Amino acid sequence: MAADLHKLAAGREGYYTREIAKNREEYLSGHGESPGIFHGGSAHGLGLEGECSAEAFKRLFAWQDPRTGEQLGRAPRADAMPAWDLVFRPHKDVSVLYALGDQRTGSAVAEAHQAGVRAAVAYLDQQVGTRTGRHGVEHVQGEGLLAVGFTHRTSRAGDPLLHTHLIIANRTRGPDGAWRTLDSRDLLNHRASADAMYRAAYQSELSRSLGVRWEAPDRWGNRAITGMPEELRRGFSKRHEQIVAELERQEASGKHRTAKLVQHVVHATRPPKSHETPETLYDRWQQEARALGYEPERLVRDVTKVTRAREQHLDATAGHDGASADAPGGTAGQPEHSGRSGGTVAGLPERTITTMFDRLAGPEGLTEQASTFARRQVLGAVGSELPAEVAGMVGPADLERLADRFLAERAVSVMADHAVGERRYATPELLAVERRLLEAAVSRAGEQTGVCSHDSVRAAFAANSTIGADQAAMVRDITQGGQGVSVVVGKAGTGKTYALGVARHAWQLEGLRVVGAAPTGIATVCLDAEGFEHSRTVDALLGELDQERGGRRRPHRRPAQLTRKRQLPGQDGRQDGRDERVLDARTVLVVDEAGMLGSRKLARLLDHAQDAGAKVVLVGDDQQLASIEAGGGFRGLRLRLGAATLTENRRQAQPWEREAVEQLREGNVDQSLDAYRQHGRLVATETPSQLKEAMLSDWWSAFQQGRRVAILAYRRDEVDQFNTACQQLRDQAGHLGADRLQVRDRSFAVGDQVVCGKNALTTLGVANASRGHVVALDAEQRQMTLQLEDGRQVTLPREYLDERPAWWLRGNPDRRTIDLAYATTGHKAQRDHPRRGAGPRHQRRRPPMAVCRRQPWGRQDHLLQRRHARAGGARRPGAGGAGRARR
Repeated sequence: MAADLHKLAAGREGYYTREIAKNREEYLSGHGESPGIFHGGSAHGLGLEGECSAEAFKRLFAWQDPRTGEQLGRAPRADAMPAWDLVFRPHKDVSVLYALGDQRTGSAVAEAHQAGVRAAVAYLDQQVGTRTGRHGVEHVQGEGLLAVGFTHRTSRAGDPLLHTHLIIANRTRGPDGAWRTLDSRDLLNHRASADAMYRAAYQSELSRSLGVRWEAPDRWGNRAITGMPEELRRGFSKRHEQIVAELERQEASGKHRTAKLVQHVVHATRPPKSHETPETLYDRWQQEARALGYEPERLVRDVTKVTRAREQHLDATAGHDGASADAPGGTAGQPEHSGRSGGTVAGLPERTITTMFDRLAGPEGLTEQASTFARRQVLGAVGSELPAEVAGMVGPADLERLADRFLAERAVSVMADHAVGERRYATPELLAVERRLLEAAVSRAGEQTGVCSHDSVRAAFAANSTIGADQAAMVRDITQGGQGVSVVVGKAGTGKTYALGVARHAWQLEGLRVVGAAPTGIATVCLDAEGFEHSRTVDALLGELDQERGGRRRPHRRPAQLTRKRQLPGQDGRQDGRDERVLDARTVLVVDEAGMLGSRKLARLLDHAQDAGAKVVLVGDDQQLASIEAGGGFRGLRLRLGAATLTENRRQAQPWEREAVEQLREGNVDQSLDAYRQHGRLVATETPSQLKEAMLSDWWSAFQQGRRVAILAYRRDEVDQFNTACQQLRDQAGHLGADRLQVRDRSFAVGDQVVCGKNALTTLGVANASRGHVVALDAEQRQMTLQLEDGRQVTLPREYLDERPAWWLRGNPDRRTIDLAYATTGHKAQRDHPRRGAGPRHQRRRPPMAVCRRQPWGRQDHLLQRRHARAGGARRPGAGGAGRARR
């Protein structure tokens, strides 16, 4: 897993100092761990080196000079966060090697771990800064970390677990010499890349000193040691097994696995650390290995001996690029080289680097899920992409050289994020996709495609007499403008889907076929409600179009919702017509929530439409939640083509509230919250925990009054906590049936509000994010019957509930086919109700807030939760620790 990062409250310093041995004799007898060691540029600037005493550590927690007690800037408030705990731990195999090796091997492993910690600290020293100016608007570089590292050898269960708690004081010295709080975003943003530097350092050091070889990385970038048995790995993970067993027991008793429950179990099952002498400890570890059938000396010899595997890899690739396996760094067990040999880094063959860079710069690389990336993300990606045969050859300095070379050769600088002081990059491949997308759309501006007569438009308006002036202008623009690609920006609450229904009416009066599509199944349901026939997801539509282009379509076997017959002249409906193409010159394709489409997917869609001569209308708002995939295409099209914009907010009734929503949409969070405060709609609490309790209390009061409310939270673990708490409140109040149906880690009862997680539109009529409540359960047949929001009843069979195909998981093993619907994330809320969603949405920068919104789709209430972005930072007057806005 990645390095853990935790906030520390005042008074927590005792946990670390209690573990310190008072003297060498205590340490050697197993009664305590080694003292903390000072780390970081700010520590060095204060002249702090070597061991940190318990008294000095207490001063550090109070933001004082550990030597003199002089205050480093202002003193922390009682509720301030004095420090962070960043935990570096190697792969479990490294700790097993430490436990079973002789003294030389153990010392080499311990030194490799410390080399990793030093490399991570050196990296963070260059990345972590502070903020200056009014409201902290300017990000400036700090002097580095003021930190103390506590290295421990064992887990609470007495297993080998080499790890270091790097306690980082929430202080750094700015360029003006003043001490200020750290910019917490720097630690959060660079935690993963610091962990990559840590891994590169200990892996290269162990390969150099012991000849250790490495396997392919897991999803966090950690690599197992080649030859280390899985059974031995599990046998020395008793603490993990204790936690898992207790979690399973808690789940069997009816509790749901949430982050809060896991944290509770970790603390509840935590035994006191045992005190064993090193000799006793190592003897026990070796006996445990033998009990599992492994002779420690032979095992260590097998996993540390230098083999020809890496040399063979280098020989195989050297002939292709002219590099020699005899070049510096070209053989296993050699020291890492920071320079290039024959144009390479660390002696890596050029072909290896080229192949790795090709993957990173391709569609499934750094821009698979985001349009841009930063250098820190390249560092982690390079470390994970290294072939197993050469993983131990690349140290932290080489990792940075590879990242910088990738940025120089395969990336394009596109912008700077001034908020966190870093530059953003994109790949030429993605920029080329977006460039072709824009050029193709611009070239279709004068096509006069999908044009309606004045009579058709007037007839559509007459049939929809409540249409507003801005909606009517939008309808005229897209039905009479004639552009091959039109863009509509519909802000939240402006009634864009209703206006699209009016445009659909006009096109159909003109004899045009209108096809609706959207990124999600639930959004297609909303299009269907406005008269769009057989709307489908963009993925389904692209599948049809790709199949058609490849000549593999079999019309007579097409799904019913995609099969239609076109009437030929002189034929009636009883005669056979020729099969209709998915798109043609008489088709208008309307794509709702287009801002959530990735650029590559959008480019494919526009390419198909251009080939067919079909008109495309893209509808969305690029200042609401962006695409999860790499997607700047919609924003680029809006800027190049212009857009018909819906401006009147029809959802919020009060003028001041409409203005507040618009401020939030534009990213002006402070101005928006000021408006809520001035109108008595902002309630402050002292802590985030109190805020969650207040939100839950408000939700429960609203629910008991018959109002259907959903809590919107920023993170999925918070959603899980709210969902569990809401279900427990309803269960205690007697709202839920006695029977339960367990679906993976969730238990459901009759009466529960639920949300579907998979699309099954053709078979069951439910989409991903369809909502309803449970009306019946059949535990024996594993079936769940729902009453959906549209009044329909549907029974979800065992196959829907339990089958989890790989294409659906998309690399996320925690996805649920069905979940509780009392709370959700802001991103999912936007997808769930693209037409009727209430309250302001998360913005382009996604301010940390949760929204609680009513869902009887009239005038809406909303609840905003705001957290301070800068831990320990100054609060604005009257803001309190956290706040919520409510009607």
